[in-house]
Amino acid sequence: MIGRTAFRRLATKARAIATGSREGRSNAAFVETIRSRHGLQLESLDQKLDEADRRRTDSQATTSELPQSLASRVLSRGCRFVRVGSSVNGLSSDNSDIDLVFFPTDDSRRRLFLKDFHGNADFKMQFITAISNVITREFANMGTPVECSVILHHLRVPLLIVHLQNGLSVDIQFPDETFQAIRNTNLMRHYVHCDNRLSKLFLYLRFLFDALEIRDSKYGLLSSYHILLLAVHFLQSGQALSPWPVLPVLCKTHNSLVGGHIPIQDVVTALDSRHQPIDWTSNNKMTTAELIVRFVDYYSTFDASQNAIYIEKGLAARRKQVSGDIHLLLLDPYSRTTVCRSGIAAKAFADSMQYLRRKMVHEKLRSIPGLVPHISGSFFIQSADKMGIVAYSR
Repeated sequence: MIGRTAFRRLATKARAIATGSREGRSNAAFVETIRSRHGLQLESLDQKLDEADRRRTDSQATTSELPQSLASRVLSRGCRFVRVGSSVNGLSSDNSDIDLVFFPTDDSRRRLFLKDFHGNADFKMQFITAISNVITREFANMGTPVECSVILHHLRVPLLIVHLQNGLSVDIQFPDETFQAIRNTNLMRHYVHCDNRLSKLFLYLRFLFDALEIRDSKYGLLSSYHILLLAVHFLQSGQALSPWPVLPVLCKTHNSLVGGHIPIQDVVTALDSRHQPIDWTSNNKMTTAELIVRFVDYYSTFDASQNAIYIEKGLAARRKQVSGDIHLLLLDPYSRTTVCRSGIAAKAFADSMQYLRRKMVHEKLRSIPGLVPHISGSFFIQSADKMGIVAYSR
């Protein structure tokens, strides 16, 4: 009797695991149907992505000198700005914002500052206001006047947003002791250099989600970082791409380069240095265009109410508990909570993926949104307003 009970438990667990592994996996029949119907258009899309990625790389603005120049004018000795985000990880474009992190360089001084800064609300506001005033003055002296500044002191990681009259935006974070943005940038830079299909997939998804109006974190929608994590999970997970993923699970294969145990000063030094290639070659030979089709197919059946995405583990696993609000649980290696805290973003993303999959089946595959004229007629965004996707943006 005990043996049969144990066997039933094991069988039930095995069925649950099998069901979970099938959920979200790319449908081979669907992918083959799209390839057979739209092979030439997929080839054309792939060529356009190659060309767009080359243009993006060639036109990347040289902003590496700005943080040092600004810091020398604004900050006292022993403090600096650390560049983070797309300007460092290799995904910047000519209209990318400049993302900086305020960073005291001395370890003991850094710990003391963080304790005072996050423990005293008045000091926090006074400090950010003082930085904002000096930055406004110094940008004017540099010939680039500030249009306006916004202080978001109530955030877990306070933010100073400086909008310049030339259209550029400089976002300065005042971090806590995790220095999540610095560590994330180091991780994503390694992922981008593992395989250039990540940068092309991300480029495409950003244009696509802009066309669908579901990328705008100020309104509770997806941010560029959310999109990047969704792309990384898809490309590194055997649940999405089998038998060969495009990317490794870096926290497992190269933990000495990206692990959370690395002293933050060492991570900053690595970001200041030229990137050193890592030993990785994928056996997956799919084109970026085919990966786009598989991305839409995979996430069209992904149940955010039941699953959480763990970048550190390279998989999606069952959620431990489900609350009333459904959030897209995206967990990077340096945070215990999801980086996507909006229920609107989860629904907008799920609805969009399901909508796109239907359009792929029933309409012609046309050009990439945002890169060629007449995008409004493409299957990606045609009639999007009819199913409510556009309404998510406001």
